[in-house]
Amino acid sequence: MDKNKYKKLAKISAIVFAIIAFLHLIRIILRIEATIANRQIPIIISAIAVILASYLAYENWKISK
Repeated sequence: MDKNKYKKLAKISAIVFAIIAFLHLIRIILRIEATIANRQIPIIISAIAVILASYLAYENWKISK
């Protein structure tokens, strides 16, 4: 793959990670309960996901420029 394709892929990844971070942030703000296989997922998991997804979005965005 050439450099432009990597940059395009990095930009798409940055957008996806930003959306994931935003959705987890909304879950935290609105206190939305999440259940997977009858187990409640704690809000702290979303807090960690916001930090991680935001970091990945930022790094991918830097690569795409």
